[in-house]
Amino acid sequence: MTRSLISIISLTIGIALLVVVSILGYDRWRIERLAETARQEAEQRRAKDEAQRSDHNARIAALRAADKVADPLKRCLEFPDVPPLHWSPAFIAERCRLTALDIITVEQIDAMLAAGDNAGVDATFQDYAMQDASDPKRRGILFRAYEQRFESSNPVIGGVIERWVKASPHSAYALAARGVFRVRTAAEARGSRRTVDTPQENFETMKRLMADAESDLRASLAIKSDFIVPATYLIPAAARLRGSREEIAELGRKAIAIAPDEYRAYIFWSKEASPMWGGSSEELAEIANAAKAREDGNPLMALVAARVRYFNALSPRGRLSLDDYIEILAVAPDNFALDNMGYLPLSPADAPLMTPLVRFEPTVENYMLAASALKKAGQSEWSHEYAVRAADLGSPTTPNLESYAEALTATSQFEAAVALNQKMIEVNPRNLDAMTALIVLYEDHLKRHDDAVAMAHRMLEAYPDSSTAWVMLAYTQKRTDTAEYCKSMNRAYPTEPRYRWDFENICAPKEDDRSSSRSNGGQRGQHSGGK
Repeated sequence: MTRSLISIISLTIGIALLVVVSILGYDRWRIERLAETARQEAEQRRAKDEAQRSDHNARIAALRAADKVADPLKRCLEFPDVPPLHWSPAFIAERCRLTALDIITVEQIDAMLAAGDNAGVDATFQDYAMQDASDPKRRGILFRAYEQRFESSNPVIGGVIERWVKASPHSAYALAARGVFRVRTAAEARGSRRTVDTPQENFETMKRLMADAESDLRASLAIKSDFIVPATYLIPAAARLRGSREEIAELGRKAIAIAPDEYRAYIFWSKEASPMWGGSSEELAEIANAAKAREDGNPLMALVAARVRYFNALSPRGRLSLDDYIEILAVAPDNFALDNMGYLPLSPADAPLMTPLVRFEPTVENYMLAASALKKAGQSEWSHEYAVRAADLGSPTTPNLESYAEALTATSQFEAAVALNQKMIEVNPRNLDAMTALIVLYEDHLKRHDDAVAMAHRMLEAYPDSSTAWVMLAYTQKRTDTAEYCKSMNRAYPTEPRYRWDFENICAPKEDDRSSSRSNGGQRGQHSGGK
């Protein structure tokens, strides 16, 4: 009996041990399997990340290589798409065709006028008008010539136009050129971006220049009633001068009746129809529907749809997210959206989204807009490449002198940048951006502290209520006079010091100051008096 019991116990123990061993073995196998699965998943993630990095780097390399192609049409067409943005082949072909159009330069116009051939200048633009109406390969050339050559406040360009008008005072083309130039000059004369910071003198100068622009544009239309350029630029001129909704809508309808396939007429009207500037969503819908009806004949009408979507998204919120911008840009590469998207905190992976700016309009201005966005996105080398490109493209007849000066500064050509900013101030003594640029150039790059302080005071005299002016004065005092720095920052941001990260650290009362104040019964002494 005892032996049987022992056998049973031994068998039970054996079975139990076998079960335990089996369980332990299974657990070990399971653990090993889980570890192997985790290892494989980690390897797959690494491989996926590496493939994404490789794809990202290859895309950037392709974008940078495409930008170096010499032929304008081939260059534009060879730019790779930037996911998730994919536009139709018809749109890209038409947009690149427009980009690559060969148009007369300001230097060529100047040379012809110097030779007494003002009739030849007029004949060139008459030829553009005929090509625009009859040759699909040259469609849009007339408007593009004015937009690219004369939409500027550069005094060199203005001087050439004045000589043209003097030589051909009854030329619709010369008068339109001066009108376009004056519209841009008037807009820039406004100065500050915020109405609250803008002195009345700026508004008065803007209106005076805009009235001159309107006079030129109407005179041009009186000579040539089917001229789309003055018909279109009258829209912003009237908006700045009178702001009548009925007049703006009437001018918009007249412009698109003259040239129903000229997408820029719709674009100009849509800006003034935005609810942000007194327009309405109903007016924007009218513009979008009219453009949509012409899209089969001109794929570039998609740009109107994108612009209208931009204004509709912006008006109720005032600020858009990256997803908002991508939704707009998926329709078409709208310049407003691309420009403003560059102010977002983009990641390195998002940086290629900025390249349509220079793909379709490789101007000094767009290279610098893209360079700024790329730098913020952590693409410093690529950003510098674009800044160099902008500086190389620039010349005395660059339409946007401010962007050219920025390019010169970014490529360490500081004295040339100073000269350009000084030229802008000669033209417009209240040029806030040029004064700001000069202060930074003097203070940081050329170590001309006294000149920086003098320019800061000049800015403050012109804009006594501008937070920007007080910040720039503070900027010149930060390294030399803490009390003046704090005083200026208090004037700039009386309730919002967070706009300067070091403001509280530098200007807040020190602990020993607070202790001294408490020990003196809270009386204000020398420490607080120096603030």
